[in-house]
Amino acid sequence: MKILKKIIFEILYVFIGVVLAFYAQHFIEKNSEKKQTEFIVKTLITDLKKDLNEISYNIEILQNSTNTIDKAIMNRSFSTNQVASITENVLFLHSETAYIQLSNKGFEIIKNNKLRDKIIETYEIQYNYITTKEKYLWDIHLSTIFNSDFIHNNGNKSLLTDAEIGKLELIKNKKIALIKVYKETSVKIKTLLAMLKKYQN
Repeated sequence: MKILKKIIFEILYVFIGVVLAFYAQHFIEKNSEKKQTEFIVKTLITDLKKDLNEISYNIEILQNSTNTIDKAIMNRSFSTNQVASITENVLFLHSETAYIQLSNKGFEIIKNNKLRDKIIETYEIQYNYITTKEKYLWDIHLSTIFNSDFIHNNGNKSLLTDAEIGKLELIKNKKIALIKVYKETSVKIKTLLAMLKKYQN
């Protein structure tokens, strides 16, 4: 009888030890995941703030360029020192460090469904939309300006033809359209930042 009790107690001790070890491991993993999530959220916030600055900088470049193009259209000519502004283009070099980490870790570590969807929407849809618009603008630059002699032939020399004015109008309109996309993206980023800060707290 004593041997049986001893065996039962030993089995019970082993069982309790296994259960405690399981819960301890589970707690460690949960704590580790929490710290990783906190780090990713913090880094996302930092990255998005950098993206806002990048967008603001690009908008300024585009606005300066469209203003210069407006002057060239109005005067039907431009000076050589205005060429750089007329032909200046932009590229949104957004930060992806935290988003890649989140993707590798698994989006489910963000428990808030709306926040998770907003993060994916911003990076996978909105940022890709910007890339598409920028590429379109680059292609137009190549086909209407850099693949043409009129930029090099007209500085302080002769009046622009109607065809050349049309090319400048096209470039200006596409830059204005990109500015609009940048501003829309800026609003979305600010919304996402507010959600991330709320989730962080």
